[in-house]
Amino acid sequence: MLKNLTQIYCLIICLVATITLMITLGVAFNSVTEIALTEYKFASSLDKFSSNEKYIEYKTQYNSDKKNEWDSFSSEEIMEKRTSEKEGYIESRKREAFSTIISCMTWLFVAALFFIVHWRLHKKYSLSS
Repeated sequence: MLKNLTQIYCLIICLVATITLMITLGVAFNSVTEIALTEYKFASSLDKFSSNEKYIEYKTQYNSDKKNEWDSFSSEEIMEKRTSEKEGYIESRKREAFSTIISCMTWLFVAALFFIVHWRLHKKYSLSS
């Protein structure tokens, strides 16, 4: 039974820490899937790199005047630019996911620390009551 205000305080902190842990783990697992399955996770964004035609259409969608510039490139040059930009996009997404995982590790550590300290404090006050 809850005998004093300190026990209630400790249980509330443990609840908040548990919720924080659950949310952070969800975000971390999402980032892990972004790293492991990048091409599947971002398939709709990567579609613009699937062919030279889609790539040119993507590059010129806001400025149709530049469409004539692409006529001067050979299909091999366009393919090289397209694959290079696709790889850069994938690497950028992976870097963002790694950054998120690092942030999640910080949150996990802090929330676990708060939970452990307050759970022990709650147990201490439970035994003494």
